[in-house]
Amino acid sequence: QATEFGLPVPNIEPIAHAPCNPGSPNATSGQAAYDAIITATNLVLDGRARALATAPIAKMIGMAIGKAGWL
Repeated sequence: QATEFGLPVPNIEPIAHAPCNPGSPNATSGQAAYDAIITATNLVLDGRARALATAPIAKMIGMAIGKAGWL
């Protein structure tokens, strides 16, 4: 929808095809979420994106990949 307003949208390859089981994070889905946040952050820092928004991020995701406190 952003392109309908003339806003550029970066083309990003999928980071991972993680199994999705809502409410039950695991190491694979947690790593995919973490990688997506890092990729988006780098796009902003590199000037390829101007903003970053996320949905709420479950603390369990960080715990599932051993990065609690980093998300």
